[in-house]
This record gives sequence, C-alpha cells and structure tokens, in this order.
Amino acid sequence: MKYKRVAVHREDLDGISCAALILRKAMLEGEEPPEILFLSIREVMEYPETIDLAADLPKGPNVIRNVDHHDSNYQRLLKEGRLTEEDAIDPKAPSAAQVLKTYLGLDGDPIAEEIVEMANITDTGGQTEETIPASKIISVYRKNPDVLLRLAWALAKYGKRYLQDEEIRKLRESIKKDREDRYAYLDRKLSELSNRAKRLILYVSEVPSYARFDIPRLLFSKGAELVALLYNTEHGYRLSLRSAGPSVRYIAEALGGGGHEQSAGALIGKDEKRLLETIGFIAKERGDVLYSEIKKPSDRKESELESVSGDLSVRYYELFVTSLSRFF
Repeated sequence: MKYKRVAVHREDLDGISCAALILRKAMLEGEEPPEILFLSIREVMEYPETIDLAADLPKGPNVIRNVDHHDSNYQRLLKEGRLTEEDAIDPKAPSAAQVLKTYLGLDGDPIAEEIVEMANITDTGGQTEETIPASKIISVYRKNPDVLLRLAWALAKYGKRYLQDEEIRKLRESIKKDREDRYAYLDRKLSELSNRAKRLILYVSEVPSYARFDIPRLLFSKGAELVALLYNTEHGYRLSLRSAGPSVRYIAEALGGGGHEQSAGALIGKDEKRLLETIGFIAKERGDVLYSEIKKPSDRKESELESVSGDLSVRYYELFVTSLSRFF
C-alpha cells in the first residue's frame, strides 16, 4: 500500500472498522499492511511524526490525508484552509468507515460491506448481536493496541463472523462472565431511574467501562429520551450525550466538544465547578432532568436523586450547584 503509517480512532467500532478496511485492502492486494496507530483525538493532534492517513479522527498537524465524517472537523479544516483534494470528509455519511470504503475502492467487496454495516449501526447510536461483542472488547481494551489490532484483523478476515477468531472469542467470553452479576444490578438500577424520569444525567465513574457504554441502550429500551453520562478520565471529567430524538450535538459543541446528532460528547476538564455548571446547562437546554450517581454493584445503598428544572432561576441554580457538591 502507498500508506506507511495510518491512524484510527481507538475508542469505538467505527475507528476499528477503519483499521479493518485498511487491512482488508492490503489482503486483497497481497501487500504488507501499513503500521496502524490506535489513537485518541488528543493523541492524533499531538502526534509528532508524519501520519499518511487518519480515519475517524481529526486532521492533526502531521496528518497528510484525512478520511472522516464529523462536521466539526470538516468546518475546522475549511476555516483553516487545510482541506485538500486528498482528503475525504462527508458529514452526511453515517460513519467514517462508509467514506473510507469508497476511498479505498472497496465498494462491492462483501466483507468490506459487512464491516461498514456494523460501523454505520454503532455510529448512529444502535447495537445488534453482531456489534455488541466488538463494542465491549473495544471499551475494555481501548488502550491495548495489540487487542485492537487483533480485532481489526478478525473483522478484515471474517466480517460479521469475526468471533471465528479464537482469541477474540476468548476475550468475549471472559468479559461476558465478568459482567453477569454487574448487569443484573445495573438493569435494576436503571429500571428504577427510568420510572422516575425520561431525561437523565448520570455520574458513572464507578461503572466499568464495558458496562458504561450499555447504559444509554438499556435506558432507551425503557423509554428514556435523553441520557447524559459523566465520568472521570485521565484528562478530567468527560460528558457523553445520547438522544432518542432531538439533537444533542449542539450541547456538546457549546461545551467545546462535538459529535453526531444523537451521539456527542465533550471533555469537561478537572474543575468540579465546571462539571456542575455542565449539569445545569443540560437542564436548562432540555427541561426537567433527573440526576443520579450510580455506585459500584457492591454498594447496594440507594443513591440520592436530585430533580433539576430547566427553568432554573439564578438563585435556585446556585442552591442546586451547592446541593450537588456532596456527590463529588
């Protein structure tokens, strides 16, 4: 292949599907695949060496070609005058993998079509029996490039039947065994919350990452309309927004992030005051919401709940911020 080093987003199935398409292209052409970097958004922007192609990531300073579908990235490149003929960014595409498939000339290849179908489903907020195991593996091992590469190879070889790969199948079984008791508790807790409100803000740092990504799907199945997850990362608090209806992208963008209409997020930082202001901002934009902290399954004590009105007066908002401080 003409690419020596490729970077993909490490944190979701769209990014890993892009890696799988790169590998699929090399397989079909009988060539050695390029080096594949599994990076976060922050990492690609700070990467010090040349990257020949970045997929499902923004175009960092050292990226030559960019394949993506995020409108925020597209608009930024237009503003900076950095969008070139070698880039392929389609904000209307359901996934970056969809754009990359055509970019690589893989349209019509049955395995490539299956890979993109899974990426399209997950990147528009859905999950299926085929996508759930891969999504959970990515959530648990998102910082393990060896596992991510193994999964990408399994997708490149088998498409939807990627669990034919023995190592990937073993990983899936180990995660499945560990999650059974946790999910029973989580499902009960989410049922209680969904009975009280349809718009929820949840602090979920104590929930394992592989279970965390399932929370919106479980709540939507119980009738929820909006799910906002707040949790700690090495760079500070992160907000993940999911909607079963109206767009949440503008909320994320107002907080310095971005994403899609029904799936978006932002890095809030390490300032707890900003975290609390974020909760208030979501309430103001979306009306009445319910705030709760979900503790570890071993701690069965009921969490305190706080109902937040979207019509907060300044005085009530100050009281609300003060009252929530005990959760953190």
